[in-house]
Amino acid sequence: IPITFNLISLLDVFSIRYDFTPVSFSITSLLIFLAVYKYEFITIPPLTVKYLMSSINEGIIVTNQKHKITYINDAVKKAFNLDDSILHKDCITAFMRIAEITNSDISKFSDLLNKNSGSLDVSVSENKYFEISKMPVCNEKRTVSEIFVFYDVSTYYMLNKKLSEKNQELTKANTQLAKMNVIEKRLAVEKEQTRIAQELHDSVGHGLVSIMTLLKLSLIDKNNSNENTKKALQASELLLNDVRKCVVGIKTDTKSSISARIQDFICNYNSGNSCINFTEMGEEKSYHGFASDTIFSVVREAVTNSIRHGNANKIEVILKFSEDCIRLYIIDDGTGCDKIVPDFGLKGMKEKINSIGGNIEFSSLPGNGFSVKAYIPVEVINYD
Repeated sequence: IPITFNLISLLDVFSIRYDFTPVSFSITSLLIFLAVYKYEFITIPPLTVKYLMSSINEGIIVTNQKHKITYINDAVKKAFNLDDSILHKDCITAFMRIAEITNSDISKFSDLLNKNSGSLDVSVSENKYFEISKMPVCNEKRTVSEIFVFYDVSTYYMLNKKLSEKNQELTKANTQLAKMNVIEKRLAVEKEQTRIAQELHDSVGHGLVSIMTLLKLSLIDKNNSNENTKKALQASELLLNDVRKCVVGIKTDTKSSISARIQDFICNYNSGNSCINFTEMGEEKSYHGFASDTIFSVVREAVTNSIRHGNANKIEVILKFSEDCIRLYIIDDGTGCDKIVPDFGLKGMKEKINSIGGNIEFSSLPGNGFSVKAYIPVEVINYD
């Protein structure tokens, strides 16, 4: 408007008495102010949004409808070593550089760019991970912009990695535990088999030797044949009972008298040329009963070995009780040996004595018999 009035005045199209330039300029300024107010030519929100996007921790890349980069914040620049030179360039340029830095396949980024929305995980380093999410900005049905947000998910990845490692360790431990369970079951079976074998060796071996001896005496001594046969029958009945107890794992009452059991055994065993003497020293207490089965088994095995292998005619069994220990001595006058090679019987005696905290020693000399010496500690328990 002021230009028009000035031109008319200069060309003398018509004469103007007054200078309208200040008035027209004022009117123009008023109209501009009204236009700015009505159409919001100057607005604060875009400046605020730009400030907020530059200050948040997540990386931001904004593109227009032609896929040209219009904005990139400092977080993306720092994470992927980018600068403002990629502004106003196609967004594929930025993602090619990101793919080069992260050693990723560019086709993954191409798939993300071709979709309306989606996400993609990339690794910058061993301990740095980002999730890239694409969000379209639409005006009614038309996409006017696209926003790519780079979320730092390193903490999540590291926790997930540690969790995976812990799961692997747990899986390994479970596998090892399963193997140990199998081994434990196998050992339990083998232990039970060994126990049955040892019990059968002790009871059956002794019983058969006793029965064989009595039957031989029946053939030699016709006068006492009936009595020896009767004893052999009784021994066979006891043997059968021992076998049954052994198989089902029945233990003898540990509170029974050790001395009484040994005396009964010797009474039934004394026959023929063998002579077994039993000597008890000290006073047997109720707290000695825990070793009843073990001592009886050792005495039975040692006596059987003395007669069967050592051809002994005289065997001395000495059992000494005290408050702190039990001592057992078994000495025969058999053939003896120059070198002791532990067999199933001797090993079984040692395992049984060791199982209750004791120790056992074997000694022998050729022609001077065989001796067994056992020491069993006793933990005294006060009874009410």
